[in-house]
Amino acid sequence: MPDERTPAAPETMHEAAWRWLLTCPYIEELFLGFATAREGGTVLVPLTACMDSAEREFVDGSSIRNYDFTIIRFCLYSAAPNDGENLEALAALVRLAGWIEAQNALGRYPELPAGCTALNVETLPGDDPLSALDEGGAKYMLQIRIRYEKE
Repeated sequence: MPDERTPAAPETMHEAAWRWLLTCPYIEELFLGFATAREGGTVLVPLTACMDSAEREFVDGSSIRNYDFTIIRFCLYSAAPNDGENLEALAALVRLAGWIEAQNALGRYPELPAGCTALNVETLPGDDPLSALDEGGAKYMLQIRIRYEKE
């Protein structure tokens, strides 16, 4: 009989990514699918309408797969001269990327659904992380890949 204090393995890759991100000390509020900056607050949104594609498939039905998703951080934006607020928003995203890379180096991967084994986690290279800007704030994006083996 399973220990009731130990949560069951996640049923989906979406849930696995969510649980793993909740362990990050740089994430204060985590929302799924949609959120906006509130009164200068910062939120993260894992966009889980993502890609889960096979990198290699084997004759026994197993595969090496990539679960790609995006984290979005909403922050207030300053247009004032000599204001460090925008620099701090970017630094917060860099700290999150550093945490992901450190977890990978330590082998601290997300717990995946039954039949799946994490191989590595990485941030993906991309364009400028500042993806949108208006009078309400800025949107910074970070793409993440969980590479795993599926039985």
